[in-house]
Amino acid sequence: MLAGMKCRRAKTFLAVVAAVLPASLGAVAQETQGPDLKTTVEFMNRMVEPEHRIIGMANQCELTILNNMAITFLLPDGTTETKDQSGVPQREFTFAEIEDPFRMGRFKLSDVDPSSIKSHGGVSPEFLARLPNPPQPADLKAPDITVVNFGTTDLKKSIEVGGLKDSGAGNGTKILDKTGSISSWMFAFKSKDRAERFVTAFVHAVKLCGGKAPDFPPTPTEKR
Repeated sequence: MLAGMKCRRAKTFLAVVAAVLPASLGAVAQETQGPDLKTTVEFMNRMVEPEHRIIGMANQCELTILNNMAITFLLPDGTTETKDQSGVPQREFTFAEIEDPFRMGRFKLSDVDPSSIKSHGGVSPEFLARLPNPPQPADLKAPDITVVNFGTTDLKKSIEVGGLKDSGAGNGTKILDKTGSISSWMFAFKSKDRAERFVTAFVHAVKLCGGKAPDFPPTPTEKR
């Protein structure tokens, strides 16, 4: 029953994409070398399409993201010490379960800190189930999920997040139903190559639109 509901919801999201993400793309905010903003955003969209994500730009330097399918993955978040049957100490990974859910977001590229756009490895529950118990560091060198995170400059809560609702115009147009604002977002990829290419294009798009590093970056903790 739940799977059927998710399928119908995904189809509904896909049916309104054309209305929510217009094809018109604005001019870039500043001159830089490399592909223009329209070409860059189109490339970013191609990279996320296999994960049922859609990226478009309704206004100049403003992106809209549509997640049509939830993706669950696990990230190593520490280790714990255990003992084997012979009483020999060994370290075992612990994992945090994360979901990249059904949702929609909207943000200005100029609000993004380009240095925050990074990729790192994660694993799907299915991948983890196939590993020896407990998994060893070598088992996680080629994970099946790559996560891309990004944040806004100085942690400004300027990423609008929510779902879809009727525009009220009576023509079937859907718009973002804002439920809150956050300072970071993630994309889960099933391909490391696409994830890393996406990072390259995303950084380029942010720089085209004037995104800048934070005024108040974290100061590294002094080691004792």
